[in-house]
Amino acid sequence: PHRGAAAIRQAMLRQSLRTAARGWIAHSAALASGRRGMAMDLDALLEKNRYGGEDQKPSIDAILAQNKYGGKNSGAREVINIAPEYPHDVDIGPLFCRSADRCFLDGGGLCGAYQSGNRNKGMLQDLYNACKETGFFFVYNTRVEDQTLQTVYEHTLRLHTAKDAALKEEVRAETRDCLTAGWMPFKSHPAYDAGMIANRCSYHVTPPSEGKEPWEARKWPSEDLVGGEFEADISGFYRQCDLMAAGIASAFSRMLGFEDEEHFARLRSAKSLSLLQLSYYPPQQPSPDSKDMLGAQTDGVLFSILNQNCPGLQVQDAQGRWCNVRCGSERFIVLIGDAMEVITGGEIKATKHRNVCVPHDRAMLTYRAGLDPDVVIAPHDMYDDGSGTYAPRTQMEHFAMRNRALSSKLG
Repeated sequence: PHRGAAAIRQAMLRQSLRTAARGWIAHSAALASGRRGMAMDLDALLEKNRYGGEDQKPSIDAILAQNKYGGKNSGAREVINIAPEYPHDVDIGPLFCRSADRCFLDGGGLCGAYQSGNRNKGMLQDLYNACKETGFFFVYNTRVEDQTLQTVYEHTLRLHTAKDAALKEEVRAETRDCLTAGWMPFKSHPAYDAGMIANRCSYHVTPPSEGKEPWEARKWPSEDLVGGEFEADISGFYRQCDLMAAGIASAFSRMLGFEDEEHFARLRSAKSLSLLQLSYYPPQQPSPDSKDMLGAQTDGVLFSILNQNCPGLQVQDAQGRWCNVRCGSERFIVLIGDAMEVITGGEIKATKHRNVCVPHDRAMLTYRAGLDPDVVIAPHDMYDDGSGTYAPRTQMEHFAMRNRALSSKLG
């Protein structure tokens, strides 16, 4: 009898979780009403979380005091600072605890069914709040170790600052777009705003594939240029990012209320148009009239996962404010992409972001979670209002359209 009662309780719990995990959007008004009584004072929170202090890296406030990002492309003039303690800080550990057979809470054992269910429910609620109220969020408990990030940053800086131009030319990308594997030198990227120069270089790692297209064949630099561990370390980091993206994609499917909880996972395979980008930004003194930066853009994928080793990335929130996002190995930043906006019929908007000049070396790691080339990006039946606002096109067609639009803005 006791075992039977336990089984019934577990079945009821599973059913409750399935119900709770679906339909967040449909109940948004109720959720928003429930949150109003718990609202935090945003001004007080931001003041508390200012990025600075004697033991920190250069203060964002100090950098922006010199860098007003002026001119016709400036957008919003007021900039606020966002730290990882911002309310939209999503614990994605529940996505990986069972598969890793370990708990990602300090000193904790594996959660029981009730604890695990509550953590998943809380994660989906946090994800929903972030998408609707801010448009971007931080994630932690990602399974990526601090030492792994440090190693990848060391490889990134070694590659981009190497003096042997001939060896770097051996792995130069064949085309100048956001899909191609290989190294892209300074001022060869789309700058996104007319008249601006993309002052960065990057190295692109595509999914492992036997294909011969520029977006399929990986290009590894010579060991004489980057050392013998580069390929293994970067390949390993790509796999970790891909695993993180798979978990986040699954969480999005549940949060959006899709009957198929692996909806997004089924649109992404080993041939997806995903990309790991190791970017380097050289030191540059900020100037109100500077054109050497990257203008505002959205990413053409489902979502992007980013980490930076020092400030410089700005993200536009749902209220149109430009936010400085704090860096750190303990958090990754997730930005919504064009594909997510289209699939949700605009219910969730793609996140605009840009990079500003800083007077010191800076690196950023970006994993863009793309869909398979032939997947048609169109509003899901649950979110299609019949207006025809979003014309259906494949993931490959979407990238081709973006590249054509940007072709006149290359440095």
